[in-house]
Amino acid sequence: MASFLHNLKEGILHRIFNIIRFLNSFLLVRAYLCILAISCFLARYTFTNALSIISNILSILTFPDRTLRAVETEKRRRQEMRLKVMLGDWLFSPSDVLRLDTAGKRFQNLPDWPYKSKYFRWCGVRVAYVDEKDPSRQPSGKSVVFVHGNPSWSFLFRGVMPSLLEAGHRVVAVDLIGFGKSDKLLRPELYTLELHVSTVRQLFVELDLRDAILFGHDW
Repeated sequence: MASFLHNLKEGILHRIFNIIRFLNSFLLVRAYLCILAISCFLARYTFTNALSIISNILSILTFPDRTLRAVETEKRRRQEMRLKVMLGDWLFSPSDVLRLDTAGKRFQNLPDWPYKSKYFRWCGVRVAYVDEKDPSRQPSGKSVVFVHGNPSWSFLFRGVMPSLLEAGHRVVAVDLIGFGKSDKLLRPELYTLELHVSTVRQLFVELDLRDAILFGHDW
């Protein structure tokens, strides 16, 4: 009886051992297959995207140089724009220009401002100004040109213009680009000192102003 129980126990243990060994070998095979599949996928991905990977690595390594080149290119472009603006050879894109409805209610019935705006174009942008004389007064032969500051417009000088007109002076007041009734540029970087300087210079050319008194306010 004892021998039978011993053999039965040995047989059960042997079967359990075989089952564990089978399961273990099955899991190892699956693990090997997973490793092989992952290796094949990585190899295929690396091969098919090798150029992109190399390009990205080179981009990371050359990022400082590319950034400097981009900055220098933008700097040269802006310098070229400023030079062309000074010469009047620059033409702003219509998508960069906003034109207000100067006949709208915002500019109607302004106090102490009976003057009608006139316009000339500079670099594709419309520039507003007023050019006034009092025909009932003896001309003095003097022209007074008002240039406003930031963020005002020619309306700023409404308090002093009547006295000058009564004295027989010709009075001119310009709205710099981006102010008053002049067109607006939609990108801040397009506003430059060269733009404002060349606009005032062109005003003198358009109106043939000579020996004028220039009054500038603020900057």
